[in-house]
Amino acid sequence: MMTKLSTGKTMNGATAALLPRAGGPMTASSPITTLFLDIGGILLTNGWDRNTRTRAADKFGLDKDEMNERHHLTFDTYEEGKLSLDEYLNRVV
Repeated sequence: MMTKLSTGKTMNGATAALLPRAGGPMTASSPITTLFLDIGGILLTNGWDRNTRTRAADKFGLDKDEMNERHHLTFDTYEEGKLSLDEYLNRVV
């Protein structure tokens, strides 16, 4: 689900929910207390790594190399919130 911010930009709804006041400026009353960087596959599972994509391709009889190539061409756009999950999956699978 895409969310339109007060700035006019759109982003993934889950990401937008983490922003103070749907993309409004930070204020002294909302300090940053925790910062997570690059936690995929380290603290939490990233859920859709190469092994998982390979298993999905095997399970559904898809070409692993083609699917992986489409993933690499599409994932950044999805991660930036410019594609919905359905749009990403339609392009990759």
